[in-house]
Parts: sequence; C-alpha cells; structure tokens
Amino acid sequence: MKDTFKGQIRDQDEIVVGNWKNNKFMKDQQFDVVLADYLVGSIDAFAPYFQDKIFERLRSHVKQDGRLYVTGAEPIPDYSDDVQGQLVIEVCKTRDACILLAGERPYREFPLDLMLKYLARSGFSIDGVAFFETTYELGYVENQIRVADSKLHKVRNEDLAASLRQHIKELKNRVRSVTWGFTFGSDYVIVASPTRGTEKQVDIKDFKPDYTSPVQIQEAIYPLDEK
Repeated sequence: MKDTFKGQIRDQDEIVVGNWKNNKFMKDQQFDVVLADYLVGSIDAFAPYFQDKIFERLRSHVKQDGRLYVTGAEPIPDYSDDVQGQLVIEVCKTRDACILLAGERPYREFPLDLMLKYLARSGFSIDGVAFFETTYELGYVENQIRVADSKLHKVRNEDLAASLRQHIKELKNRVRSVTWGFTFGSDYVIVASPTRGTEKQVDIKDFKPDYTSPVQIQEAIYPLDEK
C-alpha cells in the first residue's frame, strides 16, 4: 500500500496492519471519524464468526462526539429470473466454491437490517442510511472469474480442478456474450454515532420504508430443486 500511495502519504499518516480479534491492536486510540469500508463483509475470510462483535470493538475507537461510517453490500440472492443477474450469481458462487476448495474462506456480506441491529447492540445510534444501486461492468465480473481461476492450483483433486477449469472457461464465454453495465442489487452506507443515554431500538422502516432484502424474501433456499 505504501508503494501504491507513494507521494500521497503525509508524515502524520500511518498504515497499520492487524487483526481486530487482537485486543491490543490500536489499543487506547480514538478518532473523530472511523470508516468501516466493506469491513464486515470481509471478516469471515480473516476473523471468522467475529461479525457480531466488530462494532463493539470499533466502539472504543470512536470519540463520544464522533461518527462511524459503515459501507456494505446487500447479499446477492441465490437465484434470479433475470438472465444477467443469474449469470452474476453463478460467477460469484463459482468464485466462492473455488476459494473454499483451495482451503480459504470467501467474503460474506450482511443485509442492512442485520447491520443496524449489530450497531444498536454495540452502543451506536443510527443517524442515517443511504442506498446505491450496484452496477456490474464487464471488468468487475471478469476479475471475479480470475479470482476463481487463481485458486485452482490449490485444489488437491486434479479431476475436480479440471472440471472447475472447464466450467470457468464456459463462464468466460457466457460473460463475454452479455451486454454489461446493468444494475443488480444494492450497496449501502450507514452513519452512526455513540449512543447517548438509553439504547434505542432500530427499525429499518424509519430509514427506508420499502426496504426488502432479496436474500431474506426468497421463498425457498434451494429453488432449483423444485423446478
């Protein structure tokens, strides 16, 4: 990162690397603004099962009159009637399968309403929520395919690796036959601040009355078995 941002890092800036499960990491440091930039979605890959504790951990680093900004993505559904959407789902599932078979852990996004509950339990009040439609471009989708392909050398079963390689090749061809630049799913930003006084229950409808999570409203977990 120092090489990437060479010339932009000031004398007072620091790049600190650590694990949030380590209680000594950044101990006693507080800030006016803390940005958790897609942090929760990445936790499962580096600190499994720590998602419900991360905001308690961050609470001690936000000054009483400070702000916490949380960015995240709504989890993509398990299936879609939209052809392009279904292709995105297949690419993401293939990527995650290859990561798991390589002995690693994929990212795991969380829906907005669950994030708000975690924040409220951890001593934060919610000041605002903003939604942004997610636009998928060819470059991003091809990069997810490259991630899948890069894990195959770690798959111990050669026959399985060969089958996955063929599947990835077919996905590449399908991806290149589609017109990209379409919206599918959404990302969000949450603005939160340390709670003053009694903890308040959070109702997502106060911020987005028409909110629904595509994952949570699915009628079946394994819909393809019913078709």
